[in-house]
Amino acid sequence: MSHYMFIAADFPLPERDYQRPQSIWIKAEGGFMVTETDEPDPDFMVQKAHESLIEQVLTEKEFGYELCYDKLSLRGMRELAEYIKANLPPASELELWSTWLGHDGDETRVEYWEVPLDKFSEADIEEWDSCRPWMPEYIELKSYERQQEQWIERLTQYCMIIKG
Repeated sequence: MSHYMFIAADFPLPERDYQRPQSIWIKAEGGFMVTETDEPDPDFMVQKAHESLIEQVLTEKEFGYELCYDKLSLRGMRELAEYIKANLPPASELELWSTWLGHDGDETRVEYWEVPLDKFSEADIEEWDSCRPWMPEYIELKSYERQQEQWIERLTQYCMIIKG
């Protein structure tokens, strides 16, 4: 079981490799010095998703891309929003999915929300990124006479639809 993030679209998207900062410049005692950074990688990667993964996402879009990052900084959220804005044709839409795959639970529900491209920003990325599909919701089923109570695990897939 793993957490995956996907971009689903009706059109191909350019793939993007990580853009890792190799070093940073620091001003020290009137001069500059170069040092390695300990910062977590703020950038993201977009790569074509393996068919077996994208088939588990509840989308009807033709193209699926895995969105990979550890933790997005404000700069990373801004860059992701800019990437989406630059690659979303007018009158099109794409979906950002946050999902838990490989789960053996009884139910999965999807929570959708739409954002128009002209209002889309890093704040929307932050909201979507804060969704936690691996936090199961337990639903109590009515127990019948002489039977133990039963519980089912229901996970949520989150989908933000960005409309151009």
